[in-house]
Amino acid sequence: MADEILIGLGGPDNIKDFTNCVTRLRVNVKDPSLVESDDYFKEIGTYGTAKNGNSVHVIVGMDIQYVADAFGEILEENE
Repeated sequence: MADEILIGLGGPDNIKDFTNCVTRLRVNVKDPSLVESDDYFKEIGTYGTAKNGNSVHVIVGMDIQYVADAFGEILEENE
């Protein structure tokens, strides 16, 4: 799921930084216009998104730590 989230967020070059909370992947993006619609994120198995400017929260649920760890590994591989 982490790789599909990254694609939906506009790819590794569009990510400024990220963190997570109990259920969400909190991502700051460079260009919010590259972020896919809420429907895209629901289709890949998340509960959707909450967007505010360059901040995008992908609502993953209780498996967030696994997704966040994989998301970080993918970003490191693309540096």
